[in-house]
Amino acid sequence: MGDYVGINGNPADIIGTATLITGAAEALKSSLGGLIGAIEALESPAVVGTDEFAKEFAKSYEQAIPLGDGRTEQANTATKDSARTLADQAIQIGGAAGTAMTDYLVTDGLGAADIGSIST
Repeated sequence: MGDYVGINGNPADIIGTATLITGAAEALKSSLGGLIGAIEALESPAVVGTDEFAKEFAKSYEQAIPLGDGRTEQANTATKDSARTLADQAIQIGGAAGTAMTDYLVTDGLGAADIGSIST
């Protein structure tokens, strides 16, 4: 016997929300190149400075953080990489949720039709 899936809400609303997530993620992805480029332009020593405050900032901003499997990466680079990944993952999640709800509606409709076709 399969697992029961409970849906709290209207599947059409879920499809609409999934479409909004996908659209927002695609907009984020298209904006990221310019946003990350602007951040990188501000990361130069000419902008950040070289005084004691800038040095302390750089220590935190560029500190090595663990990525798993013994690997590390600079915090600023990991953050930019995560932003790119976030957009791609949100596109996948939105698409998968929309497809799942569409499949659910089709399956539910086919089941209703099969049950309705049984004559007593």
